[in-house]
Amino acid sequence: LREEVKPAPNKKKVIVAGAGPAGLEAALRASERGHNVLLYEKSGSIGGNVKLGSIAPFKKDLRFVIERYEKQLKNSGVEFISGSEMTPAQLLDKEPDTAVIAVGAEENIPDIPGIRQPEIISAKECYLRKSSGKKGKGRVGIIGAGTVGCELAWHLSLLGRKVYLIDILPYGKWLGNEHPTNRFILLENLCDEGVDILDEAKILELGEKGKYIKLERDKVEYRISVDDIVLAAGYKESGAFGRELRSLAGKKNAPEIYEIGDCAEARDIHWAIREGYDTGIKI
Repeated sequence: LREEVKPAPNKKKVIVAGAGPAGLEAALRASERGHNVLLYEKSGSIGGNVKLGSIAPFKKDLRFVIERYEKQLKNSGVEFISGSEMTPAQLLDKEPDTAVIAVGAEENIPDIPGIRQPEIISAKECYLRKSSGKKGKGRVGIIGAGTVGCELAWHLSLLGRKVYLIDILPYGKWLGNEHPTNRFILLENLCDEGVDILDEAKILELGEKGKYIKLERDKVEYRISVDDIVLAAGYKESGAFGRELRSLAGKKNAPEIYEIGDCAEARDIHWAIREGYDTGIKI
């Protein structure tokens, strides 16, 4: 059960960097306690990866989460500044009493020859493309069969694309951290939509301009021609913002600092909201 949100004994200036679920929840609860809260988001809208995830039609329920936060933010005392990336130095210049870092996780980039080519796009970039919601043809190779990779494979297959889903793990270990029901639904739909499952596959090389994938399975090498390659190898926590902030702040007049959400540890939306709430009522 959630604790009651009580008025804070002393009003503080609070700056929250990042308007994903964790940052939103922290900002709203801190404002509810009576603090002066400024929420910065480098993109033009709230939601972070949750908003991206809601693009797929089978995850449209997530849109209600975003709409709920939009309404709460509008009716709150939080000052929301979008389209503005907050750097550690800029944050300190504003002299907050408390800084909440909720800038999200870093993309995990495996060590594969050719993976740094500009033609290799992330799952996020794929969702953001204007054509991502349109029917079409084309062969897509997705690297990584975690939740993000499996959901994207399902989404693109529904749009008519031929999808190759590639992971080094055996199929039986895919989505091991997912709820059994969610895991069953995802994997069942991948099969129903004709996604090519390439498990226990070691990727040897990504071709020039992302036009082929060279891999090895059962000691046999294959070369798959594709139109696009999408990287969905998961996320990892990023402490760079927090480290720089603490380094610049030093010990004198340093703000109280919290690192929450995926930048502290890459987890799911439930943990992000819980951590944001706990932080907001603590400030």
